[in-house]
Amino acid sequence: MVVALSLMVLVGMAIVAPAGADEMVMTQGVPLPKREGSPFIASGLSSASAQFVAVDDYQTEEGDAARLAIHRISDGVLVRTIANPSPGGTTQPRLDGQSIIQLSESTYQGGIDTLTTTDVDSGSAAILSFDAGGNVVGYGPGWVLTCVAEGSTDNCPLRLRTAAGVNTLVGVVVNYSKKISTADGDETRAVVSTPSGDQWAINTITGSAHQLAYPEARTVAGGRAFWATDEFVDGEHRNRLHWRNLDGTDDGSVLVNAPSYEYDFRAFGDRVALLRVPEDGDFGHQELRPVNLTTGVLEPRVAHSITGLRSLADGKVVLALSDTSSGRIAVVGDDDQPPRTVFTRQPIDWKVDKLKLSGGQLMSTWQEARDADQELYFTTAQSPQPWSTTGPLGITGTVDHKAVDKAQYSGGVVLTDASGSGSSDDRTYKLAWPGGTRTLKSAFGAPALGNGGTLIGRNVDAGGWVKSIEVQSTESAEVKASLPGNRAFALDRTWIWSFSADGTILNGMDTASSAIRQHAFPQACSGRRLQVVDTSALVTCDDTAAFVLDLTTTSGSWAVPLVSGDLAVRLGGGYVTWVHYVSSGDRSVPVVKVASLLPGHETRTYGPARGLSLQPGPTLAPDDAGLPTMAYVDSRHQARLLDLSWTGSVAPQVALARVSPAVSAKPNANATFTFAGGDNESQVTYSVAYRTHGPSGFSAWVEPDAWSKLAGPSVTRKVASGTTVCFRVRAQDDFGRSSAWSASNCSTSPLDDRRLSAYGTVTRDSSASAMESTLSVMRKKGASLVRRGQRFHGVYVYAWRGPNEGSVKVYANTTYLGTISLKSSRSGYVRVLVKSSTARYADVRLVSSSIYRARIDGIALMP
Repeated sequence: MVVALSLMVLVGMAIVAPAGADEMVMTQGVPLPKREGSPFIASGLSSASAQFVAVDDYQTEEGDAARLAIHRISDGVLVRTIANPSPGGTTQPRLDGQSIIQLSESTYQGGIDTLTTTDVDSGSAAILSFDAGGNVVGYGPGWVLTCVAEGSTDNCPLRLRTAAGVNTLVGVVVNYSKKISTADGDETRAVVSTPSGDQWAINTITGSAHQLAYPEARTVAGGRAFWATDEFVDGEHRNRLHWRNLDGTDDGSVLVNAPSYEYDFRAFGDRVALLRVPEDGDFGHQELRPVNLTTGVLEPRVAHSITGLRSLADGKVVLALSDTSSGRIAVVGDDDQPPRTVFTRQPIDWKVDKLKLSGGQLMSTWQEARDADQELYFTTAQSPQPWSTTGPLGITGTVDHKAVDKAQYSGGVVLTDASGSGSSDDRTYKLAWPGGTRTLKSAFGAPALGNGGTLIGRNVDAGGWVKSIEVQSTESAEVKASLPGNRAFALDRTWIWSFSADGTILNGMDTASSAIRQHAFPQACSGRRLQVVDTSALVTCDDTAAFVLDLTTTSGSWAVPLVSGDLAVRLGGGYVTWVHYVSSGDRSVPVVKVASLLPGHETRTYGPARGLSLQPGPTLAPDDAGLPTMAYVDSRHQARLLDLSWTGSVAPQVALARVSPAVSAKPNANATFTFAGGDNESQVTYSVAYRTHGPSGFSAWVEPDAWSKLAGPSVTRKVASGTTVCFRVRAQDDFGRSSAWSASNCSTSPLDDRRLSAYGTVTRDSSASAMESTLSVMRKKGASLVRRGQRFHGVYVYAWRGPNEGSVKVYANTTYLGTISLKSSRSGYVRVLVKSSTARYADVRLVSSSIYRARIDGIALMP
């Protein structure tokens, strides 16, 4: 039997893989909703000059080099995007004036020996090559300062090399571990510190040097050097801010109204401002407050919610701000104007970490879990909604970080680590399911939650660092079995599977029926792992070989066609999937292979997928309920969904489900719900559920014990007057595989005319042909019949038609719904439906709208 259960309409199917093909066209799965990154994460301010600002570009493919996006400060326009091969490292590109400057190696591991200066606007580049033997202590557009240490010390003489051909010692000895400072946009000056603490200015065009008359300064602004010293005043440590002109004249100082641990002074106009944590903020969202050089008072802040900052040579400051929904880059000057937005940052897509799919419900964790939560997030495969921390049936995902890292999910059950930090020898775990929770202990590792969430296996300390596996009912904690801890095992719904002592027999036991199954597995297999889904088992051996067993038989297996390097083999309902690597230019690209378990083992390829890095590595998530869908994480760390109905699922199905009658001719009649499975069904039973609809709306679904494990083909239930009963059915086999619930089929019972209140000229007559031998006759225009306080979407009116009949208007309270004309050349009994545009809770009113009579037998209300 082949079942095509599709949870959603998916576009784009993969190309069928020819045997042995490595390079091929592939398609991606349908993207699941994304989560947008916060402004803190999106700050990424890398460098800036008076003309341009460079920010990190986070939207990269896995394996791609990081990138920097360069925007013009005057108008925010993106000028160009460049590679950033060493984020935060020596070879990271840096803006300086009109140029991008970057150090690099001309040969792999040969040492840094190249400086590239690129004009931002034109892209034209000049290359300066130099000896790789020295240490680079400073560089700027078209120049580099290097030194070679003398003997065993860190001290070395400086040498200047320029694109103009200068190659000269500058006569200053420095400590090569200390970097120099440069003024942005000023190619003529670099400041270095000698081992004795003297400051020297070096002309980076000529190589000439002269000593400066001030100590090592943190900040240079407006032609002055600024530095701070600690001073104990009135029982507390304060900052004394000093300054001196760069030519050595005009000293000054002021005691700053701030504690000494706040010392991050930044150039701002021709003075400095203090970057500090406000009383209402945190380290990642700071404020900038100018210092009054006369009084030392911190002036009102000129910017807040700062996540990054760069001072410019023109006295302005470029800011990364988190004061908007996605963050922005702004510039502010010492001119009493608020920060001007250069450009608004686009939200980044948070990266999926772990992903699980069970019964059409998805659970995920995220690599950037910084939103004060460390939470699990959920969505559905069918018509996915934005990720939410409220799981299926009200399960909450709020847990601590350790719980997120170890979380498991299946069948609506969530397993989390409730121990927090501490030893892993005997930890406490929490189970949560719709309507209940409990905790359990597990030694030497986390418990294993079975497919469907019915069973859980916890590790029990058997003494001497030996463990056994105790299999429990998830909800009741009833012990179902005890297994040796050194054997591979799997839990699938109510079934427990494990290998015999010699590893040659796979044994299965159904905890619900005590049924036993066995399958021979004579292959030599070390480091084995076991997965079971429905009637298939997957045995992996040292992660290098994998075999699929058909558990409806007692022997035989199919070797999954893995090649060297393939990994992450997973079993789904009717298919097996794994990560494979294909060649693309000079790199390998991870892709998802999916092979059907039907004869022929049709195989398709999807991707690219994540899998170039060890952490978090590739992520494949087959639906453990056996549905023909799976999720995976793509090369941009986003979740995608695949429709795998082409693999030929072998789960049972419901081929027929119908109810009779849909609308009864009289009150309190029986409704019969008939159902049947697909072709060639064997050992399949059915479960039927119902719910009622009345003035209070729909009730919850009810699954009577007597309607579980039915052989078929029907059930019958009385439908009370004025209500609707809806039925649904699903099929299951003795392996615990289930179809989805069928669509709802409903039967409605009418209200007799005597259940309607009469107003105006209405007579109550008798008729043997009426539903309860009575009818109500509205004899004058404006007469009415009313049923109060009903919830409905449509009204069936039971009446007689004929040449002497009139017409009836139908209202919900005072809202007109429609008119029924009963005048006809032929006489007879009719049932006419009048629909409302929306479901309503209202009084149902039938009003005679003509001078002729209207004979009414009753109404039926449709949900």
